[in-house]
Amino acid sequence: MTHVCAGSVSGLFSKSAASYAKYRPDYPQELYEAILKRGKLPARDLAVDAATGSGQAAKGLSPYFAKVIALDHDSEQLKHAPHLPNVTFKLGAAEETGLENHTADVVAVAAGLHWYGTVKKHI
Repeated sequence: MTHVCAGSVSGLFSKSAASYAKYRPDYPQELYEAILKRGKLPARDLAVDAATGSGQAAKGLSPYFAKVIALDHDSEQLKHAPHLPNVTFKLGAAEETGLENHTADVVAVAAGLHWYGTVKKHI
């Protein structure tokens, strides 16, 4: 698997992190409801939001899961993430969550899929 190099992505939005958090629209709740309905999840204990940015998808997932772990390479983006009781924001790579296999009920990548090398080769 090709990993995203932290140096190649980290910091790209640092200077505009406050504006990004303020003006980037949230995803509609209907999106999460459709994903959950289609996914037929047996549990809703843990969601992982990879490439969370300032947490728009993590915020949207939070009402549906007991816990959300949201990861991003940019510490400035994470500084502007919302404070939510069941969401933990972590600096790091999506490929290195520290979680055991088969732990998360959902792994989401909202608008950051294009940053991942393996996927990037195929789009």
